Amino acid sequence: MAYLHSTAEELYFARLLLNHVKRALSSEDLKKVSGVIYPTFQLACKTLGFLGDDKEWDEAFYEVIVSFTSQQLGQLFVSIYIYIYIIFFAKLLI
Repeated sequence: MAYLHSTAEELYFARLLLNHVKRALSSEDLKKVSGVIYPTFQLACKTLGFLGDDKEWDEAFYEVIVSFTSQQLGQLFVSIYIYIYIIFFAKLLI
């Protein structure tokens, strides 16, 4: 699978679910958790516990560590750092 940056929003969450949900045949199957179909991939990920900690960032690095150059890994690290920084301050303003 191709790498998707977490700022791709729903595409990123759909890919995260594709890596973990077995036997999914449709987007509704991906969004289904314990019989409940969630309206977004992000909500399904959150319900499954994929969000709220740094697990998604760790997984992003594990996926690319074998195929990225050191420069690309550095760029990914900076992108993630900036994204987290923006989200952190956006939450402070709410």
